[in-house]
Amino acid sequence: MSRMNHEYFARKLVSVYDYFSMPNFDLEHYSKKVMQAFLFMGSDTPENRACFELIHYSKATPDSSYYVLYGFKLRDKPIFVQEALSIVKTLSMPETMQNCYPELTQAEWSAAISMAIEVIQAFSLREVPNRDSGWNVGSEYFARKLWSLYDNFDYPDFDVVKFSHRIMNAFMEFNWSNRDKEQCFQLIEYGKAQNPFPERMDYGFKIKGKPILVDDILWELESVPIPNEVGAKFPDLTSNEWEALLRMATMIVIAFSPSANS
Repeated sequence: MSRMNHEYFARKLVSVYDYFSMPNFDLEHYSKKVMQAFLFMGSDTPENRACFELIHYSKATPDSSYYVLYGFKLRDKPIFVQEALSIVKTLSMPETMQNCYPELTQAEWSAAISMAIEVIQAFSLREVPNRDSGWNVGSEYFARKLWSLYDNFDYPDFDVVKFSHRIMNAFMEFNWSNRDKEQCFQLIEYGKAQNPFPERMDYGFKIKGKPILVDDILWELESVPIPNEVGAKFPDLTSNEWEALLRMATMIVIAFSPSANS
């Protein structure tokens, strides 16, 4: 995946705020555009094609909620990507993850999943009857801070430490009532890690002080079968749908995880 493809998908993600502010927001049109950008970034692999066919950007009213939620969800079921991850973050780290990252702690695992959820929720708007939603102000602020990565990334003097400071502070302002945010702030940073190709360096959200990227954790999570707790919450969720939800989560985080020559 090229940096240009990352940037293209990231721009389509952030553009939801431009579309949403219009009087006649065409949800179906936006969904088509952003999912095409998703496929463009990830290429037309069987896994990405399956995700493209099972996931779309749409809306639904969560249980016992007074608002309508917009975001990436299953086409045929009212299950949003972040809902599945919200259950995952409460579980013990899967054995396959422990084997892959023996230095990863349970707290770091939970923080990584929490960070992924926050990135996804940056593009999940709320429609509240009869009043403006403060949620959208915070989510747009965080989303545009994420997008600002591409304003500076191509410059030779790009300072990843300063960017990490800015984006993590924006993260703290977004969804400020989230009880997990302080732990996430302490354990996650925006940084860089060595790419498998020696001449390349990967950037993205990662475990602080360790070369473990959040998107790599999500890649590994894709190989984990549906946890019992997720199956209990969503009894009609199929394995293909579970895999599609995880693939969408991975690709949204990867949109802000470019690589560059080291």
